[in-house]
Amino acid sequence: LLKENTQITVVESKGRKYLKADGSEGTAVDWLDINLKQGTMLGGLATKHETTQTEKSGDTKTTGQVYQAGSKLVASLDGWELLADEGSQPPWYASSKQKKVKVQVDMPWGVAAIRGTFWNNMVNSSGQSTAVLTGTAEVTSGGVTVPLSGNQSTTVTQPGAPPPPPAPMPPAELQQFVQAQGWMAQTAQTMTQNQELPAPPAPPPAPTMPGLPTIPGMPTTPTIPTSIIDIINQAMQSAGAPPMPGMPTIPGMPTMPEFITTLSYDGGGDYTPPSIIGGTVTSINVYSESVMEVVYGGTLQMYACIMPYNATNQTIAWSVMPLSGGTATIDSTGLLTGTGLGSVRVTATNAASGVTGTQDIEVVTTPSAPAITAVVAAEAGAAEAGFGTGDTLTIIFNVPTNKTAADIYPDKAAVDAVLTFGDSFGTEYSGAWTDNTTLVITSINPAGSAFNVGATVTAKVGAGIKTLNGLSAASTASGTTIGSFELPPAPTIVCVTAAEAGAPEAGFGTGDTLTIIFNATTNKTTADIYPDKAAVDAVLSFSASFGTEYSGAWTDNTTLVITSVNPAGSAFDVGGTVTILAGAGIKTIDGLSAASTSVSGASLGTFDLPPAPIIVSVVAAEAGSAEAGFGTGDTLTITFNVPTNKTAADIYPDKAAVDAVLTFSASFGTDYSGVWTDNTTLVITSINPAGSAFDVGDTVTAKLGADIKTLNGLSAASTCISAASTGTFTP
Repeated sequence: LLKENTQITVVESKGRKYLKADGSEGTAVDWLDINLKQGTMLGGLATKHETTQTEKSGDTKTTGQVYQAGSKLVASLDGWELLADEGSQPPWYASSKQKKVKVQVDMPWGVAAIRGTFWNNMVNSSGQSTAVLTGTAEVTSGGVTVPLSGNQSTTVTQPGAPPPPPAPMPPAELQQFVQAQGWMAQTAQTMTQNQELPAPPAPPPAPTMPGLPTIPGMPTTPTIPTSIIDIINQAMQSAGAPPMPGMPTIPGMPTMPEFITTLSYDGGGDYTPPSIIGGTVTSINVYSESVMEVVYGGTLQMYACIMPYNATNQTIAWSVMPLSGGTATIDSTGLLTGTGLGSVRVTATNAASGVTGTQDIEVVTTPSAPAITAVVAAEAGAAEAGFGTGDTLTIIFNVPTNKTAADIYPDKAAVDAVLTFGDSFGTEYSGAWTDNTTLVITSINPAGSAFNVGATVTAKVGAGIKTLNGLSAASTASGTTIGSFELPPAPTIVCVTAAEAGAPEAGFGTGDTLTIIFNATTNKTTADIYPDKAAVDAVLSFSASFGTEYSGAWTDNTTLVITSVNPAGSAFDVGGTVTILAGAGIKTIDGLSAASTSVSGASLGTFDLPPAPIIVSVVAAEAGSAEAGFGTGDTLTITFNVPTNKTAADIYPDKAAVDAVLTFSASFGTDYSGVWTDNTTLVITSINPAGSAFDVGDTVTAKLGADIKTLNGLSAASTCISAASTGTFTP
């Protein structure tokens, strides 16, 4: 579901065919890579089983684990690779029960890897966020991966910043799901209709005791809800939101297909990306945006979801019939008007296929009163343990109400005319509607308060909180508080990395750096600079001396870099630790946490020179005039393991120039030239092969004087001897 002004690009997609439960053929997406440039995207992704991902015993992954540059992130791995033991593929009865990363969402400052779930991604000028209603996801940024599960979210606010640990979904994120209940219900039904034929049962286990017979293998019943809608409702209710309208399920089919739902445009009109299914219409799902009732004399917009999405003829006709005394009319656009109290059945018919879809709607005198979907506590005032001045309670309703930002309650008396608190909220507080679904209560004086997470809030009938059109009864809804009034946890160090960054030398030296990264955005900025040892020593302590002089600077609000100025007397090395001092006042970006006193893990990286480039292959090729064996124009391509300090501008026009760079184990002729085609590849070309004895199997050696170093020029010069050359000089 794409909100207005959302921009996405489908980078890559991979699909497969499968058998549906009814025996017909379906097509599913096994991998989808999306680039979300800006905006808001809600997604629905089904998997075969709601079981926990199992990784092979040798693999461990923890929150905040740092992946070295160039390594493959979990976001790009599927279940086969994670489960394979020593490169072998697992049997179907093991692999079919595993969740796999199906969707990767690339955002400007990080990557979200999605498994079976309903989730929300948002990118705007202040950063990006990922929230999970149900299922699991992982967000990777700044080399750190944070796992998310149901009703959790995380944000990234700067390039290269690691995501903070998962936190309860904030009210604004939850409201995105509440407002999309109709879409989720429709999506859940589509998933159910496209369920995959279950795999056969696993083979029976071997007997555990001699003489006992083996019990024939029986398919086990997974401990999961019996419909997708149940899964969504459990998540919505645990977050304080009301359940969605019931949707039909297929009896005896509790599993869900590996299937990506289509995306619809929420800002006017429909957007259907290139579909993976085709043919005539097979099903129609009829739904409304949120409620399943229409006011007598009022209207309700109905929608139809056609499967497959690229069916040849998608024209539908709307009709409505009375059920229990109700009457209504519906126009060609699906706009329903209630004309008589009771139930009616709305039908969408595709004449080309004869397929219909229906939805029962109640025509009522007054619409249902607004319900409270979430009550969320937040630490928002002065930093203190527990409930205090400035802390807030955000109350979210399921539909737009008749209240606006002009409705302000300046004191306790005014708020008490609107709400009843399950426990005392203190001696003074105020309230204000931030929009027509959200009321925020702010503590002014918490004295005597007993209110905490788990307490209830109830709307008073006298407050007159009704639907936007004012036609409903006044709300008397209640909600249970989630969230926290406690201080957010202090920032902790997730990694400390040593780097050779000054003049090249063996071991620790002037200019070398120690980069310290925190798990959350802090209250420090690039203006926070520590010019000397005394200033740095007021911020942190080293497990061993870092020398007689050093400086420090924040490169962003998660990253502190310490630079050696004079390493004399230093004993610090890789494996050493640093400890943040409370007096440094390193807190969360809002300043509400306690000051960090985090002790790092063992430092990583190296202060030593990087290793010199290594020749990984030497390949002979027939590239000149065709002749038997080595001849004019034939080439030798030499490839190094890392980018070097050489470029395409480095050209060796003759034998003398090449001989200053390489030694051949056998003569390469009387003349030849060389050129770097990129910073890892050097190609030698024969000009005159007279007297050559070089052949496949011979070697080359890089000369010290050629000064072939790593790209940054910090390594020693390569003197690598290649392995035996491969390829052929013969056509």
